[in-house]
Amino acid sequence: MNQQKLRNNCLLFSLAVSVITSSSVSAIPPHDAIQSLGLQDSVTPITSSSSQAISSRSGGGFTSSGVVLLSHVLPGDFGQNASFANDIWGYVSPSGREYAIIGLSNAVGFVEVTDPVNPVVVGAIRGQSSIWRDMKVHGEYCYNVIESTGLGLEVIDLTNIDNGAVALSNRTDLGVGMQTSHNIAYNPDSGFFYLAIPNINGGRGLVAIDASDPINPVIAGSWSGPTGVKCHDAEIVSYTSGAYAGREIAFCFGEDDGLVIADVTDKSNMFTMGSVIYPNTTYCHQGWLSEDRQFIFVGDEADENNDPDVTTTTTYVIDVLDLNNPQFVTSFTNGLPSIDHNLIVKGDFLFEANYTSGLRIFDISDINNVSEVGFFDTYPANDNAGFSGAWGVYPLLPSGLVLVGDSSGLFVLDASVALGATAPAVPALPSIGQEQYNRYLAFDPTVNGAMPAAMRVTHQGPGNLASPKFVTANGRTQTQIDENVFLLQDTPDFRVWSDPVCFLADCIFSSGNTYAVQSSFDGIVYSSELILSTTPIPSDGRLYGDLVGSFDPTTQIWSPSDSFVNANDILAVVQKFQLIPSAPKAAAMDLEPQSPNAIINGADILSTVLSFQFAPYPFFTPDGCP
Repeated sequence: MNQQKLRNNCLLFSLAVSVITSSSVSAIPPHDAIQSLGLQDSVTPITSSSSQAISSRSGGGFTSSGVVLLSHVLPGDFGQNASFANDIWGYVSPSGREYAIIGLSNAVGFVEVTDPVNPVVVGAIRGQSSIWRDMKVHGEYCYNVIESTGLGLEVIDLTNIDNGAVALSNRTDLGVGMQTSHNIAYNPDSGFFYLAIPNINGGRGLVAIDASDPINPVIAGSWSGPTGVKCHDAEIVSYTSGAYAGREIAFCFGEDDGLVIADVTDKSNMFTMGSVIYPNTTYCHQGWLSEDRQFIFVGDEADENNDPDVTTTTTYVIDVLDLNNPQFVTSFTNGLPSIDHNLIVKGDFLFEANYTSGLRIFDISDINNVSEVGFFDTYPANDNAGFSGAWGVYPLLPSGLVLVGDSSGLFVLDASVALGATAPAVPALPSIGQEQYNRYLAFDPTVNGAMPAAMRVTHQGPGNLASPKFVTANGRTQTQIDENVFLLQDTPDFRVWSDPVCFLADCIFSSGNTYAVQSSFDGIVYSSELILSTTPIPSDGRLYGDLVGSFDPTTQIWSPSDSFVNANDILAVVQKFQLIPSAPKAAAMDLEPQSPNAIINGADILSTVLSFQFAPYPFFTPDGCP
């Protein structure tokens, strides 16, 4: 069976998870890697009175490695009848709360992601329809441009965003009939914006914008170079040391002109410094400097599709230590045919949004040995050289969250595993009983629910492996389960599973254990490693029934868990059992480890009551565990 056919038709095995623990249910990430592949789930978000709460989403057949889906906000969630989304940026308010700013087909959307599992749509500024929007932030104002049928530069007031409101402060043509611009770049060191491919300046070079009066920006100067560079996008930085100290430099991605570097320090006398045509230059699209400013990484949007010598996603590396004489150094690829679009560098990692293959993360610490360390494919259908899927990425929030703007909406991602984050140390088990701390990971080991697939689960640490078990438990009794316990080896062979639901149970899943799951059929491995991670257990052993906080009768919304098991938790699970519309949306309220099927029944109510009464976790330990 062809591997690509399996990838396209099967997408990956259908996968669902139930992680049952004595820790707070809400503390279990409802969108970890395993759930992002199969479990349709939602979690009630915290809202403000003027914000629109939405449910977190997972599912959809997304494949990933080292990156966890926390939430997915669809274009329709903004209430503007938007049909698609595009580029992305981020914002941190003075209070430290974090926001995503995303372009939509007819608006700019604002989403609070401070609680990334429970995003809150703050609002949207409606505008003209356009396939492309680009946004940057200066102080407490967002500046937005569009590339077609535009109304000028939009200035959006974010000063009240923490209270759930954004407002349009100005739409300006800058006094010269400016209506459209493909991109807008910003240098936070100088406070100047730069328009790229505007309908003024002949659509060439850059137009510098002075935003010292944030609501009423004005043109400060323009540059297009002696040959009229069509600057598709740009990164502008100020040098504070070295040979270029005190100078503001623009790195322009000039389509068929390649990379062009300009000195934009004096807005009345901006001039070209150097340029370079790298191998296979087709449509120099966008790029980003390394943090030491020695290299710039360039994405070419047309080489994969139009140059017969380029058949896989290719990123070009240029040495820019000498701004007057930039030199091509090398290029790298992950071997997929997808077209690269936008990228950003943070530390030793490059985050790249590649249309059909989604977010790709590369370790660039050794420029001659770049390697892909993680990914999240936002477009499961294929990795072909097309223009659907991921448009932009923003990894610069202080929390470390990664935002991806995709035609299907906003993805909020946790890439800490890909970036080498160390899991917490395994705590000692409390004396009140190990059975209280079992966790179960459940999956369907079949292709499209039909053909059995071979599964391999590998423990990757760093937690205590102890005596973990495979347990097949499709509605069986305790005795029947005991007869179907298999030891998990460090590197087991693929094993074919016949039961429609299989459970991985770790006798002492204390904290921070990580597993990799792969699937195969006819001897062909058709899934990349799926990384599963457990959550730490709390010091208090009574929190397994902590499902919600409180209920807001005005919004009909339950707030997330509050570290207390009380009558609200019992009421919430009863509402879920009765299918009352205001019941919490979290499938994690299914507390039965033997039947993690998102069906809430009397046993789940009983479990919550037992937790309220300070009873230990009521379910048994798999046979053979210490």
